[in-house]
Amino acid sequence: MSVNLNLPATSPRYSTTCASPITVAANSTSASCTITATANTTPGDGNVTAQLSIAAPTLADAYTVAGSPAQVVIKDDDTPAVAVATPVPSLGMFGLIGLSSLFAIFGISRSRKRSA
Repeated sequence: MSVNLNLPATSPRYSTTCASPITVAANSTSASCTITATANTTPGDGNVTAQLSIAAPTLADAYTVAGSPAQVVIKDDDTPAVAVATPVPSLGMFGLIGLSSLFAIFGISRSRKRSA
């Protein structure tokens, strides 16, 4: 069975083996084609989306078009990664004083038990 496709727009950022119509073999429920990203050599040119969908049949009632288009996003890999500083959790001044006091009390009680 031949199924018509709406092919993705031509772009230097990817190549495709998809052709219209695509043939679904007998006793099969699917067919496939490949969209391959190409090396990105232009910094800052952004992401590209390749969209593929089923088109209306040439012969009326040959098949029904349903579902959303398939989308493949080819990311811009020339964009430098931005490192975000992660704050270090702290107790604050009063928390530190309280924690230090607890350790002091614990240490004093342990030293009294040893001397007794």
